[in-house]
Amino acid sequence: MAARNQVRRVSDAYAPRSRRGAAHNPHRARLDAQISGGRRRRVIDRRQATLFRWRAALGSDSVILPFQNGIHHVSILADRFGPQRVLGGKTFANCWLSPEGDIARRVGGPDQTSFGELSGEHSTRCEAIHRALAAGGAASTVSDNIIGELWAKHFAFVVVAAIAALTRAPAGEIAATSSGAAFVASVFDECTRVADAEGHPAPNAIKERVSGHYARIGSPYRPSILDDFEAGRRTEGEHTIGDLVRRADLHGVAVPILRAALCNVQVHEGRVRK
Repeated sequence: MAARNQVRRVSDAYAPRSRRGAAHNPHRARLDAQISGGRRRRVIDRRQATLFRWRAALGSDSVILPFQNGIHHVSILADRFGPQRVLGGKTFANCWLSPEGDIARRVGGPDQTSFGELSGEHSTRCEAIHRALAAGGAASTVSDNIIGELWAKHFAFVVVAAIAALTRAPAGEIAATSSGAAFVASVFDECTRVADAEGHPAPNAIKERVSGHYARIGSPYRPSILDDFEAGRRTEGEHTIGDLVRRADLHGVAVPILRAALCNVQVHEGRVRK
């Protein structure tokens, strides 16, 4: 019964509910699913303020499954808790944070969740998590290349985050300008060169999906970081755009547009902290 109640919490956290025309997930409903023989899987919300309070709570067979934008957090978690305790997790869902503190999912946005062992091997613990999520109504897949998927999403997010940082505009307004297409192409080029240098080239499908948003006048697409800018909140810019800029520096890749976007993020963050 205890395990069933914990799985129900997974269902409660994922179940979309109508609110102001958007699908809705409670921001506070962080997942903590107890499944299969008392084993505990802790799922870290991407906006969780700190990742390191749980060390004392982890059991001998516990694993950490983060669904957070970026890529560097995987190395941080593996260094802190040991690579055997860490899985990779990725979700594509276009969401925004409401004034009430709820995560609202935009209707018609992507809805793809996957996770897996960092090594790419098949494991019974991933299958157990997959079953628990399915029991709660959350569709997911177990990936045999989660690092590649994380890099693909990292690439996509940095592209849209950099564009948002420098324009503060949704995709449709950028598409309507005479310089928008060239600007977007330049951002893609910088991100592509860094990802290639890291040995994780972005799949064409990801490039086409993202570029398509900025090719349509009237496109409603807006990344969540744009909402954060407009609301005067902290953003994910430092550990996403900043991460790619730092990797570019290591490879000697010039990224003036990404660096300008990072500067914009840092100015914004400084104002928010005051």
